[in-house]
Amino acid sequence: MRFFSLFRKFSESEKEILSFLKKKLGFSPNNIKYYRRAFRHKSAAGKTEEGFKRSNERLEYLGDAVLDAVIADYLLHYYPNEHEGFLTKMRSKIVSRSHMNSLAVTLGIDKIVKVKLGDADKQETINGNALEAFIGAVYMDKGYEFSKSVIIQKILKKHINMHELQSIDTDFKSKVIEWAQGNKKGIHFETEEKTISDDLSTFQTSVYIDGKIWGCGEGSSKKKAEQQAAEEGCKHLFID
Repeated sequence: MRFFSLFRKFSESEKEILSFLKKKLGFSPNNIKYYRRAFRHKSAAGKTEEGFKRSNERLEYLGDAVLDAVIADYLLHYYPNEHEGFLTKMRSKIVSRSHMNSLAVTLGIDKIVKVKLGDADKQETINGNALEAFIGAVYMDKGYEFSKSVIIQKILKKHINMHELQSIDTDFKSKVIEWAQGNKKGIHFETEEKTISDDLSTFQTSVYIDGKIWGCGEGSSKKKAEQQAAEEGCKHLFID
């Protein structure tokens, strides 16, 4: 009864988040403010007094790092006899933009993320980024071990088929470079480091083919940003 009396005190948006956490992931938050932030795209975010947007970008950065650590640990035990290169490729497949976007939709995150964009303008990466921000919110709210349990039990084991994923080629950078070379086109990647705060930074990469930008990406490392940019480039160039 106490839960329902408290539930009535939340806003409609907060009730939506609470229902998502309870029904999809089986837990209730200690502090819902982290999850409000996680599901708020920068287009729907106001600004702090310091001029920073109250969006999910910082939580996305954090969630990306937590996700990497948990998946690396999980794969190490799931594939006890595989070499480091194989494990790195499998982790890249799990956290690729297309796969994260698909996972976010499967979980229903696309129904609760707050965005102020027209449907035609809605970026496909918004849902995958919100999923990473959600992981960051769980970490802030519940700590690492709880986050690890949610990622493994509620996402990896429930929604990812490792055997199917193993057969998918997701080295998008190699694909787009091979395509450009085969078609005798010049290709290069440009990466900039973007400072989020004094102790946080991210990388932004653009892939240029014959001087034209064909893809952009962002990640917590240069390699991730390049892969995201290459993935977008493959999509626009219809590279399988």
